[in-house]
Amino acid sequence: MQGAETLPDTDLKVTGIIAGLSLGRRPSMKVLADNGSELTFEINDRTFISLDGQEAFSSDLKPGQTVKIDAR
Repeated sequence: MQGAETLPDTDLKVTGIIAGLSLGRRPSMKVLADNGSELTFEINDRTFISLDGQEAFSSDLKPGQTVKIDAR
């Protein structure tokens, strides 16, 4: 597998597993997608996170969790 790919501003739907989190100055999440690719998503003020149908925060995310991402 090659290095992680950072995505431009495009519409994209991804399901996968959180492979890593960076919650520092520029928060981001690495996801191992179901198709085998590793993608990096920025977490910003437009990011909406929910767990079990309830609103959540980036600090609630953990490596190994399954995620569904609708990036725009």
